[in-house]
Amino acid sequence: MPGDATATAQNIIAFEEFFRLGFVADLVAFMRDLVVSILLYLLLKHYSSMLSLIAAAFRLLAHPAIASLNMLNHFMALKLLYGALSFCLPTRTVACPGHATAGSP
Repeated sequence: MPGDATATAQNIIAFEEFFRLGFVADLVAFMRDLVVSILLYLLLKHYSSMLSLIAAAFRLLAHPAIASLNMLNHFMALKLLYGALSFCLPTRTVACPGHATAGSP
């Protein structure tokens, strides 16, 4: 939620499965784009090897490389909410202001 970090944190915790699914979906899209870049290079290298290589390099830099680095922001959001070592654990409880956790009234 714009301007409200607490509400954003609560939404990430409440809908963590969707947050993680979005993360994985982006990674799958980047991998597919990587494959498309390689296939386009292989298809077009017979016409101009150097130009095809440059186009493939720019395509790889434009979407998969830069956007994958941007995915670190999503990872860091979970890391900040749950701590450094608990990212892969299936069940967690986190205390947020105004958000009840398991075992709390």
